[in-house]
Amino acid sequence: TGYPLAVDSMYGQQDAFYLSEVKGKKYQLGKQQEERPLMSRVSLHAYELSFVHPFTGEKVAVAAPLPKDFRAVLNQLRKWAAE
Repeated sequence: TGYPLAVDSMYGQQDAFYLSEVKGKKYQLGKQQEERPLMSRVSLHAYELSFVHPFTGEKVAVAAPLPKDFRAVLNQLRKWAAE
């Protein structure tokens, strides 16, 4: 679709997602602190998949909740992106 993922070092421009990216100037670290990424993996997740079983013909559905780091990124985007 032409839109890179938030974290995608192969097709996008970032290999990690940092809180400072959404908080901007409101984000401050202490002098001896180093910012840790909220997510440092490809930001792609399938919440639910379904398919027809090739032998039985039955519909199979699999659901996987969002991982902790994914939830953290979404929470911060919801909180800070509107400001």
